[in-house]
Amino acid sequence: MQSLAAKGLFRQAHYLSTVSGGGYMGGCFNAMNATPPEGQHDGMEAVFAHTAYQQESAAFRHLRAYSRFLAPSGAADTLRMVAQPLVGMVTNLLVLLSVLLFAAAIGGALSVGRSALDVWPWLGTIIGLGWCAVLGGWMQFHQRDPLDRRDRIGGWLGWSLVILAVLVFWDFQAGLIHWLFSAETDWTHWTFFGITPAAIAGFLAKRLQGQSARLRLKLLLVATGAAVPLALVYGYLWLAGRMVLGQPAPLTAVGIPALDWAIFYALGGIFLGLITKGVNLNITSPHRFYRDRISRAYIFRQMDDVHDIQSLDDLKLSKLQDPAFRAPYPIINATLNVSAAGGGKHLAEMVRHAELFTFSKLYIGAQSTGFRPTTAMEDCDPYVNLATAVAISGAAASPNMGQINLPELRLLMTLLNVRLGYWLSNPAKPDTGRMDALKLLRTEMVGAVSSKGDFVNVSDGGHVENLGVYALIQRQCRLIIAADADADGGYDLPALTNLIRMIRIDMGLFLTFDADEIKALKEGKRHWLVGRIYYSDERQGLLLYLKASLTGDEDPTVLAYRQEYPAFPHESTADQFFSEQQFEAYRWLGYHVANKAVAGLTS
Repeated sequence: MQSLAAKGLFRQAHYLSTVSGGGYMGGCFNAMNATPPEGQHDGMEAVFAHTAYQQESAAFRHLRAYSRFLAPSGAADTLRMVAQPLVGMVTNLLVLLSVLLFAAAIGGALSVGRSALDVWPWLGTIIGLGWCAVLGGWMQFHQRDPLDRRDRIGGWLGWSLVILAVLVFWDFQAGLIHWLFSAETDWTHWTFFGITPAAIAGFLAKRLQGQSARLRLKLLLVATGAAVPLALVYGYLWLAGRMVLGQPAPLTAVGIPALDWAIFYALGGIFLGLITKGVNLNITSPHRFYRDRISRAYIFRQMDDVHDIQSLDDLKLSKLQDPAFRAPYPIINATLNVSAAGGGKHLAEMVRHAELFTFSKLYIGAQSTGFRPTTAMEDCDPYVNLATAVAISGAAASPNMGQINLPELRLLMTLLNVRLGYWLSNPAKPDTGRMDALKLLRTEMVGAVSSKGDFVNVSDGGHVENLGVYALIQRQCRLIIAADADADGGYDLPALTNLIRMIRIDMGLFLTFDADEIKALKEGKRHWLVGRIYYSDERQGLLLYLKASLTGDEDPTVLAYRQEYPAFPHESTADQFFSEQQFEAYRWLGYHVANKAVAGLTS
């Protein structure tokens, strides 16, 4: 950005499209251009210009000081970084506990009543199998029905398997409770319960050593994700076990232990449900901490005396792009998480699990939700502002992550509060009302996210398209400059190939590159590529693609850092704690790459 500012290119640009971590500096640029110092007409160019023999501006010195932006103040910030997600995790557990208490009250009462009535041991299994048989027979007589009706009946049959599993569990529930929790239970019983899955996982890992890494990773994710459902089942059995084993309840209502426990659980569930129903999941998640750290580091203005910095924590999106001077129109890219489980019927929802969602000065929304005026969205949700949009665009870790689909870990990530994503009022619905924490938490856990609810789940724009170029091609821009700083040590160019595929599928457009240039980039002989975009009206556009790479002609400080840290410039993007040496190596490399690329393009 310094290189482009020095060349005066920002005054000629129509749009600034940012995504993921690139939104940090984009947010800074937008904040500076929204509130320029008095008498300044060049926006960020005057503040961030890299001029030889002159001291850096106060704004840029501020950025250097916040190179460890998540914990700039040391221990206090580090403790908050741990404590805030922990508090949210406890809140999530309380929400789930309210459900478990109701389930235990009902399930325990059914088991106690079943024992009292001496019901046949396999009644549940017989009922479930009978129901499946009835549906299967019904399907035989409806084979000539329309396809939609046959699909609907088939869906009922699928859900019947869930009902069957519940009824079979009901048959085994009392036995499991006695085996796990009765006074006669030997410690080896539940030691076996814990060790057996680990032994099976170890055996499979040994047997699969010659198989693909992807298969081994998949099994590891399944094994890890299974820990939460097992823990929930164990917690449910422990609660129901107080009733089945006839232990005295803390609250004596009718003098019958099982009924006393049922009343106690019901009251506890109602109490927890009431106090957690109005919880704002965006505040209990790590999103709030992450957003505040971004705001402190990047959302500010340089004061008129050019020696001081003023925070712009509440800067609204609708207040961007000061009319006093020309600045690119801001587009902040995020991902709208959608799924077939959430009622989606379109290809993007069932295959990608994602759709492009944009924040801008005038409108917020996506194709499936429609676009709503930014001022209306800000009125609906007072937390919607520039810092929040940048944090959403960079919300890399979330139970629902668009094309990065990890269903095995959704439940675990939700319970552990690894939830940087955001629940936003649906642009399609003007009056969404209050947030229902229990409903949204369940939706997040099972991945039933949708564009149809009162609230939509939005996360890192890189979960659908990680260059920020898709939105610019939609607008048929003639020249696009894109910087790719993804961790891509193998130079496989995943962000670029994903973009090529998406615009071909969604828009019928083509983006092509010279094969020799791609080969030279992968061999470390150049930093950039020039692609041609073929629009539908026979016009062409150019994409200047800048890649974080080394060719050997870089500054000595950059090469020295590479020698000390061989992964540079593709160190993990999870590293958000930059040293001064690391910050300067990446800054100077970006300046060098942009200078070389623009010079090569103009020549």
